[in-house]
Amino acid sequence: MEVGRAAGVGARNVGRVKEILKSAHPRLIDALRDGRLSINRAAKLCVLPRAEQIDRFTREAAERAIGSLINQSMVDLKSTTRDLDTITLLNAILQRERQQPGSIDVRFSRIPRTIVLFGPDLSNLRLFQPELQQE
Repeated sequence: MEVGRAAGVGARNVGRVKEILKSAHPRLIDALRDGRLSINRAAKLCVLPRAEQIDRFTREAAERAIGSLINQSMVDLKSTTRDLDTITLLNAILQRERQQPGSIDVRFSRIPRTIVLFGPDLSNLRLFQPELQQE
């Protein structure tokens, strides 16, 4: 109780931190120290086995980073959005995967819309040339 008072936090957080220090993967503790992880989120991850803790933390951090990138990009895209034929787009992705198995990575997110991101390896697809755009 006195530790919490001295630190300016509640007794509940002090108890959580003690539990986290006992059961958390060392990388979670590092993330907690540098502010990438909250006490609340760390406590929730600590109910998992250590190997799973870091996998889940890494996956969630990647989802947040991708979500932030998408949100930042969406503002820029509103003025430059091109209407692409969905079937043509999906066929181009399918063709690329057939030519180079494993080159397409599909991830599911909690974001309430479908967003397709292309890496620089697909920037030369004929699909993106202006003469192929739908009017």
